[in-house]
Amino acid sequence: MAEKVDIKSWFSSFFQVVPWLKNIRFIAGTVIIAFIGLTIYRAYFVKTTQQTQHADITVQSGGHITYAPVQKTEKEKKWYIPSPFVEIYVFSESDTEYRSRNGAGIRAGARWEF
Repeated sequence: MAEKVDIKSWFSSFFQVVPWLKNIRFIAGTVIIAFIGLTIYRAYFVKTTQQTQHADITVQSGGHITYAPVQKTEKEKKWYIPSPFVEIYVFSESDTEYRSRNGAGIRAGARWEF
C-alpha cells in the first residue's frame, strides 16, 4: 500500500532548521576543500614569474640622456616557507581623564603568504 502524501507537511519541511544547517555545512565543507585544492594546485603546478622593468637614466653634460632598461626576473615565493617578522610598537590610550595606559612591546612570529 502506498504512503499517503500530505501537502501541508511537505511545505512545512522548508521551514525546519536542521536540514538548512546540514546544507550550509555541506556547502562550507565543499568550499573549504576546493580552496585547499586550488591553493595546492597554484603552489605546485602553476609557474608564475613576474618580470619588472627598471631603467637606468643617466643625464650627462650637454643634455645627453642615456636610457638603459634593466629587466629583472623575480623568483616565485614558495608558500610553504614562512617569512619571519619582528614588529616593535608603542601605544597610548585613555578611557577617562583618570585612566590611561601607555606602553611598548615587541611582536615576533612567522607569516605564510599565499
